[in-house]
Amino acid sequence: MQRHPPTASMPPLVALDCQPFQPSPNLRWQESWFVPNLASFSHFSHHLALSHSAFTTIRCLSSYCSGLSPHLCHFLTISLLFPILSYGADLFPPSKCHFSKMAVHWRQVQSWVSNCFMTTLLPILAAEACFPLLSVLLLHKRRMATLRSLCSPPQINPASACLCRSFPSHLKFGVPDSHRPLSP
Repeated sequence: MQRHPPTASMPPLVALDCQPFQPSPNLRWQESWFVPNLASFSHFSHHLALSHSAFTTIRCLSSYCSGLSPHLCHFLTISLLFPILSYGADLFPPSKCHFSKMAVHWRQVQSWVSNCFMTTLLPILAAEACFPLLSVLLLHKRRMATLRSLCSPPQINPASACLCRSFPSHLKFGVPDSHRPLSP
């Protein structure tokens, strides 16, 4: 029985400013964790836990028939909870397991905003809370990120330079952003 040397499985050291570093199999970039197989398990688990803790904190601000108005609860949800919950969903789609956990959490948020029971049907709960379903919101977020990426000038996004010439861009229809005046 032969064993491989311990250094054979380890990648070579990386030197940065003449200091050696052991590379990690996971890469963190702007709060997103990239693993070699591009799985999003750890990323969405972390952000779901962050959203749960933020929701627990802001839920203490209003109890039944007192505290925050439904309008302020709605505002807190859109401005605080949804960005935490959906962070990175425009880059990676969540797995089915994580999406179902996210949907359960989103349902709790909707029932808190609307003061409805958890057993209320989903379409009614979404209408009462004035929130679309989570699947619709995440799909919209992915489409808007794609549109931003494709419509950016080639100086900002080199991938948009590879598009066919018939694809509309800012350069054809307007002045580049760097030449626009600061005042409207």
